[in-house]
Amino acid sequence: MRQTRSLPPGPRSPLLGSVVTMQKDPIGFTLGCWRDYGDVVSTRFLLSQLAILLYHPDHAKYVMQNPAKYDKRISVIQGVKVLMGEGLFTNDDEKTWRVQRRLFQPLFQQKNMPLFDALITSTTQSLLSEWQAYVKSGQVIDMEQEMRKFILRTIARTLFSIDLETSIQTQIDYHLQTMVPLLSDYMNFPFPPLSIPTTRNVRLKRAVQALDAIIYSLIERYKAAAHTPAHDLLSLLLAVRHEDGHPLNDKQVRDEVVTFLLGGHDTTAHTLAFTWYALSRYPDVEKKFSEELDAVLGGRLPTIEDLPRLSYTHMIIDEVLRLYPSAFALVRRAVEDDEIAGYHVPKNSLMIPIPYAVQRHPDFWENPDEFDPERFATDQEKRFPHIAYMPFGSGPHLCVAKYFGTMMVQLALVTIAQQYRLQLAPTPPVELLFRISLRSRHGIPMSISAR
Repeated sequence: MRQTRSLPPGPRSPLLGSVVTMQKDPIGFTLGCWRDYGDVVSTRFLLSQLAILLYHPDHAKYVMQNPAKYDKRISVIQGVKVLMGEGLFTNDDEKTWRVQRRLFQPLFQQKNMPLFDALITSTTQSLLSEWQAYVKSGQVIDMEQEMRKFILRTIARTLFSIDLETSIQTQIDYHLQTMVPLLSDYMNFPFPPLSIPTTRNVRLKRAVQALDAIIYSLIERYKAAAHTPAHDLLSLLLAVRHEDGHPLNDKQVRDEVVTFLLGGHDTTAHTLAFTWYALSRYPDVEKKFSEELDAVLGGRLPTIEDLPRLSYTHMIIDEVLRLYPSAFALVRRAVEDDEIAGYHVPKNSLMIPIPYAVQRHPDFWENPDEFDPERFATDQEKRFPHIAYMPFGSGPHLCVAKYFGTMMVQLALVTIAQQYRLQLAPTPPVELLFRISLRSRHGIPMSISAR
């Protein structure tokens, strides 16, 4: 078949490309391109960088499952390496990344999950105690921000389960809360580069340095107690061995800890916040969810053994991840010239699969914009191809902690829902915003009442 040399259709701007529009309203711009130009769209970003947006599951699959043709060597990843090191998220060398993946994937196998369920539920119980003041006062809180703080704290507990001094716990929380919005801002618009000492860049680097000091001191403390059995993610990391029997060096351990803290919290917090949002908007779903909790748990705390029986809860989470995937868009770089859907793909083009669109594509989903957990019932799943569902990515770079994150969402969700009911405040509808991950532009204001 003769290859075409024409680019996909799309908007054109001679000077700054589409970067101004993208910065102002990335979701509106991206979905508008889909509506106006179809499943494959080309546009120009800053400095005339060609970007090809992919909305169809087949095209997204092709890019995500071919790392030899489409790699992660993009400028924003190069930039954050200064802060995050060579963890699984930032390592863009496919050969060494595969070695890392083989080393770390066993950490998140189901056999290790019982180490964490009690940590997750106990941290959730602490949150419930804090919420008693909100119940009494009737205060409306931003559930998105609340879940982000809670999940950062929970992930820190699963990493460092030893009894840390309160001052160290407070410092970890403080530095993470400082870093996350600054890093998100940089990754969304990586100018000026981190080498230039702007106020943002200086604050970000100082927070990373302060967190590093804590992490390295904890690594030393854990090594001194190496005779104790593995009881959290840091102890599991320290037990990892290369094929030659050598352990990870301290820098490698640090890089994975930072990657997990910064990269691992976002999807989980986002999914929890939007699950509360969906439950409040759909009372029939909330009623069935509550009935399942009563039938399976009867008011007691959940354990990992309960999760397979909470099937409707799992369907709710799956549907939230379909409609509100944390990764609104993914990015890869074309290693060489290629062709997609009959269109020319020049070398070094940015390839941007859009999971938000893939998971709402009308060719694959019935009533794609409706919230319907039942579509994930066992007898219904065969009605859509799995490639049309990619909230954790696709291909060899599928999220290594997928099961861990889902477990955390389920345990936190059902622990909270047995004690409290969350309702949307009477405010304007939630407006979506894409800033590295999908979120709400003005938060998700909710009130809390006793169930």
